[in-house]
Amino acid sequence: MNVNVRGVMLGCKYAILDMVRGGGGSIINTASDSGLAGDNVRIAYGTSKAAVIGLTRYVAAQHGREGVRCNAILPGPIMNASLAQYPDVVERIARQAPMPTIGKPEDIAAMAAFLAADESEYITGQAYSADGGHLAHQPQMADTKPTEAPEAV
Repeated sequence: MNVNVRGVMLGCKYAILDMVRGGGGSIINTASDSGLAGDNVRIAYGTSKAAVIGLTRYVAAQHGREGVRCNAILPGPIMNASLAQYPDVVERIARQAPMPTIGKPEDIAAMAAFLAADESEYITGQAYSADGGHLAHQPQMADTKPTEAPEAV
């Protein structure tokens, strides 16, 4: 909580002061798709990322008229050196994910570049999942073949 919430809050607090003096700007917080959905192993992590999403909305609401925009990126599984150390986890994620690949750091960088750019000047207070559809499906059905699924009503 100290790093994931308090650290982000203090970063916003001190950035806003300079941004307002400079005419505004864009704050991009990093949360996680775990801030929108629960799992059975990371309660503190998910709770802290949900708090970052809430903080993002409050900063946007309180400082928008001062020219400060605030949005959050919610990465899903992203292939990096830490995740690569756990090939069984990578396989499980890949098997359950709607897209055929796991995200790359460049995917998150592209979202951040857009949110920092003038093209997103009317966007604030939003939380954008960059998760390859991770939250767009029901994982309990991921291993079910379409021919095995009951008909939709």
